Amino acid sequence: MSPPRNVCLSPHDSRPPRKSVNLSRRSYSGGSMHQLLAVITLALTLRLAATACPRPPDCYVCSSSSAICKVCPDHPDIPATITDLKIISGGCSILAQMGLLKTTSFSRFTDLKTLSMDHTNVIRFFGSVFEKNVNLEKLSLAQNSIRGFSAQTFKGLGQLRELILAQNKIAALSPSSFSPLISLETLNLAGNLLTHLSAHDFDGLSNLVTLSLSNNPLNTIEPDSFKPLTNVQEVVLKGTELTAIPARLLAGLAALRRVDASGGKIRVVADDSLIGTHLDTLDLSRNALIAAPYAAIKNSGTPPKNIDLSFNRIIRLFAHDFHNVSTAKLDLQSNPISLIEAGAFSGSAITELNLANTSLTSLPLAMEAWMLKQKVNISLQDNTGWLCSCSQLWLSRYLQGVADKQSPTCAAGGTYGGKTLVSVLSQMESDCKTTTSTTTTTTTTSTSISTVATSTATTTTPTTATSTLSTSTSRKPSKQTSQPAVLLGTIITSSARPPGQSFPPINSNTNQPNGHTGPGTTQKATNTNTNNNSNNNNGRPNTSNTNGNSNTATASPSKHTTPNTGPTSHAVQNPGSGNNGIPSRSSPSSEPGAKLPGGGISPPGGQPLGHPAGQPMRNAHGTVNMMAVLLAVLCTLAACLFCVGVVAACLSCNRYKHRRGRVEDQRANQVAHALAALSGKWHKEM
Repeated sequence: MSPPRNVCLSPHDSRPPRKSVNLSRRSYSGGSMHQLLAVITLALTLRLAATACPRPPDCYVCSSSSAICKVCPDHPDIPATITDLKIISGGCSILAQMGLLKTTSFSRFTDLKTLSMDHTNVIRFFGSVFEKNVNLEKLSLAQNSIRGFSAQTFKGLGQLRELILAQNKIAALSPSSFSPLISLETLNLAGNLLTHLSAHDFDGLSNLVTLSLSNNPLNTIEPDSFKPLTNVQEVVLKGTELTAIPARLLAGLAALRRVDASGGKIRVVADDSLIGTHLDTLDLSRNALIAAPYAAIKNSGTPPKNIDLSFNRIIRLFAHDFHNVSTAKLDLQSNPISLIEAGAFSGSAITELNLANTSLTSLPLAMEAWMLKQKVNISLQDNTGWLCSCSQLWLSRYLQGVADKQSPTCAAGGTYGGKTLVSVLSQMESDCKTTTSTTTTTTTTSTSISTVATSTATTTTPTTATSTLSTSTSRKPSKQTSQPAVLLGTIITSSARPPGQSFPPINSNTNQPNGHTGPGTTQKATNTNTNNNSNNNNGRPNTSNTNGNSNTATASPSKHTTPNTGPTSHAVQNPGSGNNGIPSRSSPSSEPGAKLPGGGISPPGGQPLGHPAGQPMRNAHGTVNMMAVLLAVLCTLAACLFCVGVVAACLSCNRYKHRRGRVEDQRANQVAHALAALSGKWHKEM
């Protein structure tokens, strides 16, 4: 058994235990020192790590790979291994006061890939600012006050793919200023002060894909400005001051797919500006085009798939505008188009046609076959003055098969005013059938009447030289439909009379017998008219009037006798007669040879020559003719006076110019002589 611990031992027996106790204390103290050293090392490491990035509010985010700080770019506490850096304005005095970026600003960040310094008051660059940033891929300097740069500015950025310089004050580009950016794919120069682009401004950008020049006051672009951009796919010229797309501006850019030149002042597109292109989208909306750029579209390699010409000033589509043009969508909305000529879309392949909000009132019938063949999805909404007539019945039927049914609205005041063309289809079909039937009946009736009139005129023409006018003995004048035939018969009779034969009086009550003598036979015709008018219904007194007229025609005898083959007797009604055929007192004149108000002479029968039978004479013809003659004379005199005044003014102006020229020549000669005299005097004094 071991002795108990409280038992006293001899000095010799107690030494070994004491030595063991001292050894254990030394080992314990050594372990504590190692732990303390480890803690101190960790604290120092944490402290050093904490002091590597500036603390807020200088930096909102800071790590070994990225930082968002409100400090100068060359702040020593920003880790040199950072790859993404964004500088915010307000924490760098040199930028706020001078707007200067120095050569040493980013020289420590050799691993930097993304750098953003938007709205930090950058104005100018000193030397090769980015020469050490060989790995930089994106550089954004938007919303600053940069006025220019040179090729030295971007030296070393061979890996840069995106450069954003929008919303600055760049007024011009230096030639070859972008030449170090051999890998650049996106260049944004929107919102600057560029007014002119020259042929070498984009040299070296053979890999550029997107170029934005929108909202610049560009007014001139040289034809070869975009020639170095052999791989460009998108060019944005939105909101510029260009009035025309110049010749060959985009020619030869085979990789180009989208051109946005909307929101400008373009009036003309050069015919050869798109040669060799294969565009997906051509946006020329909200400009000042007055005609569709048909030549530029047809001269391109292939027509653009989407053509946007909306919100321009196009007033008419001509027959050649979109002939043989194949495109998926053609937008012509909000143009003052009032007419589409037949054949404007013939041979073309258009899937979607937008003609909304125009001045159109109808579509030509020639478009029906083309639309049915191509199955065009047409849009005609917001056209409020449409002519909803039978000529547009085909369009109403076509729109019934369109999915959207974007129909025009019928013009107000018509039969279908305020309704859409699609909604009145059934009513239009009914009305058009009725109209067609009525028109057919009217045409048939008119044709029959014309045939009958022609037959009557042919059969009633007299064939002998002694035929006279045949009139009706009824109270009412003969109808107008029979007058042409009677007059024609009279003309033919007069022209067919043999020479030497005397003409019988027009209003003859006694005609020759069936067998009468030929030319040279003595003929006597007596005409006596007696008027005995009783009181009329108004109770006016009776008036009697007796007129006597005797006409005698005598010729030399003749040996020939010609039988009469015409009618045996003709009764002639005196024009202007009353109910019994007696001339009325209210007629202008019933005496032969009386002067008429118009200046003519009344022939026998009381009617002026050339006046149609059965129609009253009017006194206004002479007055109207005189007024027309006077008006013509006055107009001629006024024109002559105006011409004389213009000639006199021109002569006076010419004389004044010659006189003034002579005076000026005299003054010039005087001055020359004076100068010569002074010069000679000066030489003499010298």
